[in-house]
Amino acid sequence: MQYDFVTVDPMQVFETTVPHNGLAYLNAAWKADGKQVRTIDYAKREFPKDRHLRYAGKTAHFGVSVKTVTYERSRAITKSLHGEAERLGARKYLKILWGGAHVTDRLPTSDPMLKPLPWVNAPEPEKRLREENPEVDIFIAGEAEHWPDSDDRRTNLNDLPYPDYSDFDSYDHIRDMWRRGRMVYPIVTSRGCPYLCSFCEVQRVSGRAWRHRTVDNCMDELSSKWKENVFHQFEVVDDEFNISLPRAKDFCSAVLDLKIKNGIPKEVQWRCPNGLRADFYDAEFNDLLMESGCRQISFGVESLEPSVFKRVMKGETVQEVEATLRLCGERGMPFFAHTIIGLPGSTFEKDVFTLNLLMDITDGGKKGFGTFSILQVMEGTQMAQISQREGYRDPAIIDNAFFGEHITVAYWTDEYPKEDRMDAFLIFNFLQGNGRTDEYYKSWTDREAVAADLRTRIERQSAKVKAGLDPKWWGRLGLR
Repeated sequence: MQYDFVTVDPMQVFETTVPHNGLAYLNAAWKADGKQVRTIDYAKREFPKDRHLRYAGKTAHFGVSVKTVTYERSRAITKSLHGEAERLGARKYLKILWGGAHVTDRLPTSDPMLKPLPWVNAPEPEKRLREENPEVDIFIAGEAEHWPDSDDRRTNLNDLPYPDYSDFDSYDHIRDMWRRGRMVYPIVTSRGCPYLCSFCEVQRVSGRAWRHRTVDNCMDELSSKWKENVFHQFEVVDDEFNISLPRAKDFCSAVLDLKIKNGIPKEVQWRCPNGLRADFYDAEFNDLLMESGCRQISFGVESLEPSVFKRVMKGETVQEVEATLRLCGERGMPFFAHTIIGLPGSTFEKDVFTLNLLMDITDGGKKGFGTFSILQVMEGTQMAQISQREGYRDPAIIDNAFFGEHITVAYWTDEYPKEDRMDAFLIFNFLQGNGRTDEYYKSWTDREAVAADLRTRIERQSAKVKAGLDPKWWGRLGLR
Protein backbone atom coordinates (compact mmCIF):
# COMPACT_ATOMS: atom_id res chain seq x y z
CA MET A 1 0.00 0.00 0.00
CA GLN A 2 1.25 3.52 -0.82
CA TYR A 3 0.88 6.27 1.77
CA ASP A 4 0.83 10.02 1.41
CA PHE A 5 2.10 10.59 4.96
CA VAL A 6 3.82 8.27 7.42
CA THR A 7 4.65 9.84 10.79
CA VAL A 8 6.67 8.63 13.75
CA ASP A 9 6.42 9.26 17.48
CA PRO A 10 9.81 8.15 18.89
CA MET A 11 10.22 6.36 22.20
CA GLN A 12 10.61 8.82 25.07
CA VAL A 13 12.97 8.73 28.03
CA PHE A 14 9.98 8.51 30.35
CA GLU A 15 6.58 6.88 29.93
CA THR A 16 3.35 8.81 29.46
CA THR A 17 -0.24 7.63 29.84
CA VAL A 18 -1.58 9.40 26.73
CA PRO A 19 -0.93 8.83 22.99
CA HIS A 20 0.38 11.59 20.72
CA ASN A 21 -2.59 13.89 20.35
CA GLY A 22 -0.91 16.17 17.80
CA LEU A 23 -0.23 13.37 15.32
CA ALA A 24 -3.81 12.18 15.74
CA TYR A 25 -5.02 15.66 14.78
CA LEU A 26 -2.77 15.68 11.73
CA ASN A 27 -4.00 12.25 10.65
CA ALA A 28 -7.60 13.38 10.95
CA ALA A 29 -6.96 16.51 8.87
CA TRP A 30 -5.05 14.64 6.18
CA LYS A 31 -7.69 11.92 5.97
CA ALA A 32 -10.38 14.56 5.59
CA ASP A 33 -8.47 15.65 2.48
CA GLY A 34 -8.44 12.10 1.15
CA LYS A 35 -4.85 11.24 2.09
CA GLN A 36 -3.57 7.79 3.12
CA VAL A 37 -1.80 7.97 6.48
CA ARG A 38 0.02 5.80 8.99
CA THR A 39 1.71 6.54 12.34
CA ILE A 40 4.54 4.46 13.77
CA ASP A 41 4.06 4.78 17.52
CA TYR A 42 7.25 3.74 19.29
CA ALA A 43 6.17 5.65 22.40
CA LYS A 44 3.33 3.21 23.02
CA ARG A 45 4.58 0.14 21.13
CA GLU A 46 8.34 -0.09 21.37
CA PHE A 47 8.94 -3.28 19.38
CA PRO A 48 9.92 -4.13 16.67
CA LYS A 49 12.36 -1.21 16.93
CA ASP A 50 13.07 -0.84 13.20
CA ARG A 51 9.58 -1.23 11.75
CA HIS A 52 9.62 2.28 10.29
CA LEU A 53 12.02 0.92 7.65
CA ARG A 54 9.13 -1.01 6.09
CA TYR A 55 7.77 2.29 4.78
CA ALA A 56 10.97 3.52 3.08
CA GLY A 57 9.58 2.88 -0.41
CA LYS A 58 5.90 3.17 0.43
CA THR A 59 5.29 6.82 1.32
CA ALA A 60 5.68 10.23 -0.28
CA HIS A 61 6.30 11.95 3.06
CA PHE A 62 7.98 10.65 6.21
CA GLY A 63 7.46 12.92 9.22
CA VAL A 64 9.12 12.73 12.62
CA SER A 65 7.68 14.41 15.71
CA VAL A 66 10.77 15.77 17.46
CA LYS A 67 10.69 16.66 21.13
CA THR A 68 13.75 17.68 23.10
CA VAL A 69 13.54 14.40 25.02
CA THR A 70 13.43 12.39 21.77
CA TYR A 71 16.04 14.27 19.76
CA GLU A 72 18.68 11.52 19.54
CA ARG A 73 16.07 8.85 18.84
CA SER A 74 14.60 11.06 16.12
CA ARG A 75 18.02 11.40 14.51
CA ALA A 76 18.60 7.64 14.54
CA ILE A 77 15.18 6.93 13.00
CA THR A 78 15.74 9.54 10.30
CA LYS A 79 19.23 8.36 9.36
CA SER A 80 18.14 4.73 9.09
CA LEU A 81 15.06 5.60 7.00
CA HIS A 82 17.19 7.77 4.71
CA GLY A 83 19.66 4.92 4.23
CA GLU A 84 17.00 2.33 3.52
CA ALA A 85 15.25 4.58 1.01
CA GLU A 86 18.54 5.13 -0.80
CA ARG A 87 19.18 1.37 -0.85
CA LEU A 88 15.77 0.85 -2.45
CA GLY A 89 16.31 3.64 -4.97
CA ALA A 90 13.30 5.47 -3.51
CA ARG A 91 14.97 8.43 -1.78
CA LYS A 92 14.39 10.89 -4.64
CA TYR A 93 10.64 10.26 -4.38
CA LEU A 94 10.56 10.80 -0.60
CA LYS A 95 10.38 13.97 1.50
CA ILE A 96 11.61 13.65 5.08
CA LEU A 97 9.92 16.16 7.39
CA TRP A 98 10.72 17.22 10.94
CA GLY A 99 8.27 19.09 13.16
CA GLY A 100 7.41 19.44 16.80
CA ALA A 101 8.48 21.48 19.79
CA HIS A 102 12.23 20.89 19.41
CA VAL A 103 12.19 22.14 15.81
CA THR A 104 9.91 25.10 16.48
CA ASP A 105 12.20 26.26 19.30
CA ARG A 106 15.13 26.54 16.90
CA LEU A 107 13.74 27.97 13.69
CA PRO A 108 12.36 31.34 12.63
CA THR A 109 8.75 31.14 11.53
CA SER A 110 6.30 33.20 9.53
CA ASP A 111 3.43 31.71 11.50
CA PRO A 112 1.27 34.67 12.63
CA MET A 113 0.25 32.71 15.72
CA LEU A 114 3.84 32.76 16.98
CA LYS A 115 4.39 36.44 17.65
CA PRO A 116 8.09 37.37 17.62
CA LEU A 117 9.69 37.20 21.05
CA PRO A 118 12.61 39.56 21.71
CA TRP A 119 14.95 36.87 23.07
CA VAL A 120 14.52 34.48 20.11
CA ASN A 121 17.25 35.79 17.85
CA ALA A 122 20.26 33.49 18.12
CA PRO A 123 21.21 31.74 14.84
CA GLU A 124 23.35 29.03 16.48
CA PRO A 125 20.52 26.61 17.41
CA GLU A 126 19.10 26.69 13.87
CA LYS A 127 22.54 26.21 12.33
CA ARG A 128 23.28 23.26 14.59
CA LEU A 129 19.91 21.66 13.88
CA ARG A 130 20.40 21.81 10.12
CA GLU A 131 24.05 20.75 10.18
CA GLU A 132 23.41 17.75 12.43
CA ASN A 133 20.50 16.52 10.31
CA PRO A 134 21.32 16.84 6.60
CA GLU A 135 18.92 13.98 5.78
CA VAL A 136 15.91 16.17 6.63
CA ASP A 137 14.34 17.84 3.59
CA ILE A 138 11.87 20.14 5.36
CA PHE A 139 11.84 21.54 8.89
CA ILE A 140 8.40 22.72 10.00
CA ALA A 141 8.22 25.49 12.60
CA GLY A 142 4.85 26.30 14.08
CA GLU A 143 1.48 25.15 12.84
CA ALA A 144 0.87 27.11 9.63
CA GLU A 145 2.36 24.50 7.31
CA HIS A 146 0.01 21.83 8.66
CA TRP A 147 -3.11 23.62 7.37
CA PRO A 148 -1.86 25.98 4.64
CA ASP A 149 -5.31 26.31 3.15
CA SER A 150 -6.86 28.16 6.05
CA ASP A 151 -5.56 30.10 9.05
CA ASP A 152 -9.14 30.08 10.30
CA ARG A 153 -8.87 26.36 11.00
CA ARG A 154 -6.26 27.17 13.62
CA THR A 155 -7.95 30.20 15.16
CA ASN A 156 -11.38 28.54 15.19
CA LEU A 157 -10.54 25.23 16.83
CA ASN A 158 -14.12 24.01 16.40
CA ASP A 159 -13.39 23.59 12.69
CA LEU A 160 -10.72 20.95 13.28
CA PRO A 161 -11.74 17.31 12.94
CA TYR A 162 -11.50 15.31 16.12
CA PRO A 163 -8.18 13.50 16.62
CA ASP A 164 -8.05 10.10 14.92
CA TYR A 165 -5.83 7.37 16.42
CA SER A 166 -7.11 4.54 14.23
CA ASP A 167 -4.09 4.69 11.88
CA PHE A 168 -1.54 4.42 14.71
CA ASP A 169 0.12 1.02 14.53
CA SER A 170 -0.38 0.90 18.31
CA TYR A 171 -4.13 1.50 18.09
CA ASP A 172 -5.21 -1.94 19.34
CA HIS A 173 -2.90 -1.55 22.33
CA ILE A 174 -4.11 1.99 23.02
CA ARG A 175 -7.77 0.95 22.93
CA ASP A 176 -7.06 -2.00 25.19
CA MET A 177 -5.28 0.27 27.70
CA TRP A 178 -8.14 2.79 27.57
CA ARG A 179 -10.67 0.06 28.28
CA ARG A 180 -8.59 -1.31 31.14
CA GLY A 181 -8.17 2.15 32.62
CA ARG A 182 -4.39 2.08 32.25
CA MET A 183 -4.23 4.88 29.71
CA VAL A 184 -6.07 8.19 29.56
CA TYR A 185 -7.92 9.83 26.68
CA PRO A 186 -6.44 13.32 26.00
CA ILE A 187 -8.58 16.25 24.95
CA VAL A 188 -7.39 19.68 23.80
CA THR A 189 -9.94 22.38 24.65
CA SER A 190 -7.69 25.41 24.02
CA ARG A 191 -4.31 26.41 22.60
CA GLY A 192 -1.79 29.16 23.29
CA CYS A 193 -0.51 31.06 26.32
CA PRO A 194 -0.17 34.85 26.68
CA TYR A 195 2.29 34.63 29.57
CA LEU A 196 6.08 34.80 29.28
CA CYS A 197 7.48 32.47 31.93
CA SER A 198 11.26 32.56 31.61
CA PHE A 199 11.78 28.80 31.40
CA CYS A 200 8.82 27.88 29.17
CA GLU A 201 8.61 27.21 25.42
CA VAL A 202 4.82 27.10 25.05
CA GLN A 203 4.64 30.58 23.51
CA ARG A 204 6.91 29.37 20.70
CA VAL A 205 5.12 26.08 20.19
CA SER A 206 1.45 27.05 20.26
CA GLY A 207 1.53 30.84 20.24
CA ARG A 208 0.69 33.65 22.64
CA ALA A 209 -2.87 34.06 21.34
CA TRP A 210 -5.18 31.99 23.56
CA ARG A 211 -8.00 30.46 21.51
CA HIS A 212 -10.51 27.87 22.59
CA ARG A 213 -13.17 25.46 21.47
CA THR A 214 -16.76 25.80 22.57
CA VAL A 215 -17.76 23.67 25.51
CA ASP A 216 -20.43 21.95 23.38
CA ASN A 217 -17.79 20.98 20.82
CA CYS A 218 -15.64 19.46 23.57
CA MET A 219 -18.57 17.48 24.97
CA ASP A 220 -19.39 16.12 21.53
CA GLU A 221 -15.82 14.84 21.17
CA LEU A 222 -15.89 13.19 24.60
CA SER A 223 -19.22 11.50 23.90
CA SER A 224 -18.37 10.28 20.40
CA LYS A 225 -14.88 9.11 21.31
CA TRP A 226 -16.13 7.31 24.39
CA LYS A 227 -18.54 5.33 22.21
CA GLU A 228 -15.61 4.33 19.98
CA ASN A 229 -13.07 3.57 22.69
CA VAL A 230 -14.79 3.16 26.09
CA PHE A 231 -12.10 4.97 28.11
CA HIS A 232 -12.29 5.18 31.91
CA GLN A 233 -10.60 8.54 32.25
CA PHE A 234 -9.83 11.62 30.20
CA GLU A 235 -7.46 14.49 30.77
CA VAL A 236 -7.45 18.10 29.62
CA VAL A 237 -4.01 18.68 28.13
CA ASP A 238 -4.34 22.46 27.71
CA ASP A 239 -1.57 24.70 28.96
CA GLU A 240 -4.11 27.33 30.11
CA PHE A 241 -7.40 25.52 30.73
CA ASN A 242 -8.71 27.93 33.38
CA ILE A 243 -7.44 31.23 31.96
CA SER A 244 -11.17 31.96 31.40
CA LEU A 245 -12.61 30.91 34.73
CA PRO A 246 -16.28 31.19 33.63
CA ARG A 247 -15.58 28.89 30.66
CA ALA A 248 -13.73 26.41 32.90
CA LYS A 249 -16.72 26.32 35.22
CA ASP A 250 -19.06 25.83 32.25
CA PHE A 251 -16.90 22.89 31.14
CA CYS A 252 -17.30 21.22 34.55
CA SER A 253 -21.07 21.78 34.49
CA ALA A 254 -21.23 20.37 30.96
CA VAL A 255 -19.37 17.21 32.01
CA LEU A 256 -21.93 16.75 34.78
CA ASP A 257 -24.78 17.24 32.32
CA LEU A 258 -23.16 14.83 29.84
CA LYS A 259 -23.08 12.16 32.51
CA ILE A 260 -26.72 12.77 33.46
CA LYS A 261 -27.71 12.36 29.80
CA ASN A 262 -25.58 9.17 29.51
CA GLY A 263 -23.21 10.73 27.00
CA ILE A 264 -20.44 9.20 29.06
CA PRO A 265 -20.80 6.98 32.15
CA LYS A 266 -21.05 8.63 35.54
CA GLU A 267 -17.98 6.65 36.62
CA VAL A 268 -15.68 8.36 34.09
CA GLN A 269 -13.12 10.47 35.91
CA TRP A 270 -10.87 13.20 34.58
CA ARG A 271 -7.85 15.28 35.49
CA CYS A 272 -5.88 18.42 34.60
CA PRO A 273 -2.19 17.45 34.70
CA ASN A 274 -0.57 20.30 32.77
CA GLY A 275 -0.71 23.04 35.35
CA LEU A 276 -3.74 25.20 36.14
CA ARG A 277 -3.19 28.84 36.97
CA ALA A 278 -3.58 29.57 40.66
CA ASP A 279 -4.80 33.13 40.05
CA PHE A 280 -7.87 31.87 38.16
CA TYR A 281 -9.12 29.46 40.81
CA ASP A 282 -11.75 29.76 43.50
CA ALA A 283 -13.82 27.59 45.82
CA GLU A 284 -16.74 27.33 43.39
CA PHE A 285 -14.44 26.08 40.60
CA ASN A 286 -12.78 23.64 42.99
CA ASP A 287 -16.11 22.14 44.00
CA LEU A 288 -17.35 21.95 40.40
CA LEU A 289 -14.21 20.09 39.42
CA MET A 290 -14.74 17.53 42.16
CA GLU A 291 -18.48 17.19 41.53
CA SER A 292 -17.91 16.54 37.81
CA GLY A 293 -15.43 13.74 38.51
CA CYS A 294 -12.08 15.54 38.35
CA ARG A 295 -9.79 13.63 40.70
CA GLN A 296 -6.43 15.31 40.21
CA ILE A 297 -5.19 18.74 39.20
CA SER A 298 -1.75 20.29 38.89
CA PHE A 299 -0.33 23.75 39.33
CA GLY A 300 2.85 25.18 37.89
CA VAL A 301 4.28 26.55 41.11
CA GLU A 302 7.96 26.70 40.02
CA SER A 303 9.12 28.18 43.36
CA LEU A 304 7.62 29.57 46.54
CA GLU A 305 10.71 31.56 47.45
CA PRO A 306 9.71 35.17 46.60
CA SER A 307 12.94 36.37 44.96
CA VAL A 308 13.17 33.26 42.74
CA PHE A 309 9.46 33.29 41.90
CA LYS A 310 9.68 36.92 40.77
CA ARG A 311 12.28 36.08 38.11
CA VAL A 312 10.03 33.39 36.62
CA MET A 313 7.65 36.14 35.40
CA LYS A 314 4.49 34.06 35.74
CA GLY A 315 2.12 37.01 35.94
CA GLU A 316 0.72 35.97 39.32
CA THR A 317 1.91 36.34 42.91
CA VAL A 318 3.44 33.78 45.21
CA GLN A 319 0.70 34.64 47.72
CA GLU A 320 -1.99 33.68 45.18
CA VAL A 321 -0.26 30.37 44.52
CA GLU A 322 0.04 29.49 48.20
CA ALA A 323 -3.56 30.49 48.92
CA THR A 324 -4.89 28.31 46.09
CA LEU A 325 -2.87 25.29 47.17
CA ARG A 326 -4.18 25.64 50.71
CA LEU A 327 -7.74 26.01 49.40
CA CYS A 328 -7.40 22.72 47.51
CA GLY A 329 -6.08 20.98 50.61
CA GLU A 330 -8.88 22.32 52.77
CA ARG A 331 -11.61 21.29 50.29
CA GLY A 332 -10.23 17.83 49.52
CA MET A 333 -8.97 18.27 45.95
CA PRO A 334 -5.87 16.13 45.31
CA PHE A 335 -3.21 18.24 43.63
CA PHE A 336 0.35 18.29 42.38
CA ALA A 337 2.43 21.43 42.92
CA HIS A 338 5.16 21.29 40.26
CA THR A 339 8.35 23.12 41.14
CA ILE A 340 11.74 23.51 39.45
CA ILE A 341 15.13 23.08 41.07
CA GLY A 342 17.80 25.57 40.05
CA LEU A 343 15.84 28.47 38.57
CA PRO A 344 17.76 31.73 38.00
CA GLY A 345 18.78 33.25 41.32
CA SER A 346 18.09 30.08 43.25
CA THR A 347 20.34 28.21 45.65
CA PHE A 348 20.00 24.95 47.55
CA GLU A 349 18.85 26.93 50.59
CA LYS A 350 16.18 28.81 48.63
CA ASP A 351 14.84 25.56 47.20
CA VAL A 352 14.71 24.13 50.74
CA PHE A 353 12.46 27.09 51.58
CA THR A 354 10.04 25.94 48.86
CA LEU A 355 10.29 22.36 50.08
CA ASN A 356 9.51 23.31 53.66
CA LEU A 357 6.48 25.38 52.68
CA LEU A 358 5.13 22.57 50.48
CA MET A 359 5.57 20.08 53.32
CA ASP A 360 3.37 22.34 55.43
CA ILE A 361 0.78 22.98 52.70
CA THR A 362 0.46 19.29 51.77
CA ASP A 363 0.79 18.06 55.36
CA GLY A 364 3.69 15.91 54.29
CA GLY A 365 1.94 14.55 51.21
CA LYS A 366 -1.46 13.82 52.77
CA LYS A 367 -3.35 16.60 50.97
CA GLY A 368 -1.35 16.72 47.78
CA PHE A 369 2.19 16.39 46.50
CA GLY A 370 4.95 18.76 45.68
CA THR A 371 7.12 17.60 42.78
CA PHE A 372 10.62 18.79 42.00
CA SER A 373 12.15 18.79 38.51
CA ILE A 374 15.62 19.70 37.34
CA LEU A 375 15.71 22.92 35.32
CA GLN A 376 16.41 22.22 31.66
CA VAL A 377 17.23 25.03 29.26
CA MET A 378 14.99 25.10 26.19
CA GLU A 379 15.99 27.04 23.08
CA GLY A 380 13.59 29.85 22.29
CA THR A 381 13.09 30.71 25.96
CA GLN A 382 14.39 33.57 28.07
CA MET A 383 16.25 30.94 30.06
CA ALA A 384 18.43 30.20 27.03
CA GLN A 385 19.73 33.78 27.12
CA ILE A 386 19.97 33.87 30.91
CA SER A 387 22.15 30.75 30.80
CA GLN A 388 24.63 32.62 28.59
CA ARG A 389 25.00 35.38 31.20
CA GLU A 390 24.67 33.42 34.42
CA GLY A 391 26.25 30.10 35.19
CA TYR A 392 27.28 27.25 32.92
CA ARG A 393 25.49 25.14 30.36
CA ASP A 394 26.60 21.91 28.77
CA PRO A 395 25.68 22.36 25.07
CA ALA A 396 26.19 18.65 24.39
CA ILE A 397 23.19 17.73 26.53
CA ILE A 398 20.07 18.11 24.38
CA ASP A 399 18.13 14.85 24.62
CA ASN A 400 17.24 15.24 28.29
CA ALA A 401 14.30 14.97 30.65
CA PHE A 402 13.54 16.99 33.75
CA PHE A 403 12.76 13.88 35.82
CA GLY A 404 13.10 10.11 35.48
CA GLU A 405 15.98 7.66 35.55
CA HIS A 406 17.93 9.34 32.74
CA ILE A 407 17.98 12.82 34.23
CA THR A 408 21.15 14.89 33.86
CA VAL A 409 22.02 18.37 35.09
CA ALA A 410 22.75 20.49 32.01
CA TYR A 411 22.82 23.93 33.66
CA TRP A 412 24.42 25.05 36.90
CA THR A 413 26.00 28.01 38.71
CA ASP A 414 28.85 28.54 41.17
CA GLU A 415 26.27 29.12 43.90
CA TYR A 416 24.29 26.03 42.95
CA PRO A 417 26.63 23.39 41.46
CA LYS A 418 25.66 20.21 39.62
CA GLU A 419 25.93 17.83 42.56
CA ASP A 420 23.81 20.04 44.82
CA ARG A 421 21.05 20.13 42.20
CA MET A 422 20.97 16.35 41.91
CA ASP A 423 21.02 16.04 45.70
CA ALA A 424 18.06 18.42 45.95
CA PHE A 425 16.13 16.51 43.29
CA LEU A 426 16.51 13.15 45.03
CA ILE A 427 16.17 14.34 48.63
CA PHE A 428 13.19 16.66 48.10
CA ASN A 429 11.17 14.19 46.05
CA PHE A 430 11.95 11.41 48.53
CA LEU A 431 10.73 13.55 51.41
CA GLN A 432 7.50 14.38 49.57
CA GLY A 433 6.95 10.70 48.71
CA ASN A 434 5.82 11.49 45.15
CA GLY A 435 7.62 8.58 43.46
CA ARG A 436 10.20 10.52 41.47
CA THR A 437 13.14 9.38 43.57
CA ASP A 438 12.08 5.75 43.17
CA GLU A 439 11.77 6.32 39.42
CA TYR A 440 15.34 7.63 39.25
CA TYR A 441 16.68 4.51 40.96
CA LYS A 442 14.39 1.96 39.28
CA SER A 443 17.10 0.43 37.09
CA TRP A 444 19.45 -0.06 40.05
CA THR A 445 19.33 -3.76 40.91
CA ASP A 446 21.16 -3.46 44.24
CA ARG A 447 18.73 -1.95 46.74
CA GLU A 448 21.44 -1.56 49.34
CA ALA A 449 23.37 0.56 46.86
CA VAL A 450 20.26 2.72 46.37
CA ALA A 451 19.90 3.26 50.10
CA ALA A 452 23.61 4.03 50.44
CA ASP A 453 23.59 6.54 47.59
CA LEU A 454 20.58 8.40 48.96
CA ARG A 455 22.02 8.33 52.47
CA THR A 456 25.28 9.85 51.22
CA ARG A 457 23.37 12.68 49.58
CA ILE A 458 21.30 13.37 52.69
CA GLU A 459 24.37 13.42 54.90
CA ARG A 460 26.20 15.73 52.51
CA GLN A 461 23.34 18.25 52.61
CA SER A 462 22.18 17.67 56.20
CA ALA A 463 23.26 21.06 57.55
CA LYS A 464 21.50 23.00 54.80
CA VAL A 465 18.39 20.82 55.00
CA LYS A 466 18.11 21.13 58.79
CA ALA A 467 18.62 24.89 58.62
CA GLY A 468 15.54 25.38 56.45
CA LEU A 469 13.28 22.38 57.17
CA ASP A 470 10.83 22.12 60.05
CA PRO A 471 12.29 19.62 62.56
CA LYS A 472 9.09 17.56 62.50
CA TRP A 473 10.09 16.32 59.04
CA TRP A 474 13.68 15.47 59.86
CA GLY A 475 12.83 11.90 60.85
CA ARG A 476 11.75 11.02 57.32
CA LEU A 477 15.32 11.66 56.23
CA GLY A 478 16.89 9.94 59.22
CA LEU A 479 18.09 13.26 60.63
CA ARG A 480 18.21 14.25 64.27
